Amino acid sequence: LNDGLSPITKEQLLKQKFDLEYSTSSNQYKIVQTLINGEWEDENLAAAAEHLKGWDLRTDMANRHAALPATVFMRLRQSSNPDDYELENLVEPFANAVSLLERKFGRIDPEWGEVNRLQRGDVDLPMNGGPDILRAIYSVGLDNDQTYATHGDTWMAIVEWQDGEFVNADVMHQFGSATLDETSPHYADQAPLFAAQEWRKAEFDIEKLRASATRIYTLGKSEE
Repeated sequence: LNDGLSPITKEQLLKQKFDLEYSTSSNQYKIVQTLINGEWEDENLAAAAEHLKGWDLRTDMANRHAALPATVFMRLRQSSNPDDYELENLVEPFANAVSLLERKFGRIDPEWGEVNRLQRGDVDLPMNGGPDILRAIYSVGLDNDQTYATHGDTWMAIVEWQDGEFVNADVMHQFGSATLDETSPHYADQAPLFAAQEWRKAEFDIEKLRASATRIYTLGKSEE
């Protein structure tokens, strides 16, 4: 992405991190082109291959061409030959992806955000991103036609210094700081920020932290 030597700006870094587009040099592009150029006797698969021609290689949540290829990629990842991109090995994950989308959404072109979900407790949100891109979101190993995210991006931080001094830190987490306690208000309170690719400020001023704290505790001894 970079030469490894030249500095880049914060804006450039974030643009790269949240890049939603596959490269034409990627294996994913090769997979799509192989499916487009295949000879399909099955009318549904032929129509699905034709649909792939309209994809712009992006995975934004409003995209109506992303769901099919992204689902193919994840079905292939779970197959016995995930690194084989020849047509005969792609037929099954392609057919499975078409079947899943038609069965669950009634069409092969739902908006990607309908398929690509962040779920946590009662929270259920659409997301950008997809498998094997820098905004990494995967849905693998699920039963019952579920399509919510299981792997990919997680806790991230942007930390800034100037003249050797700490300036600022912005962070995000896909769920919240209470990773196990489902009754905590922090079980999923960061999920909306994560889904929207937004950050929260990490506070390091101890007095501001104490002023905003709802509970202070240590070693099992609590103080309201």
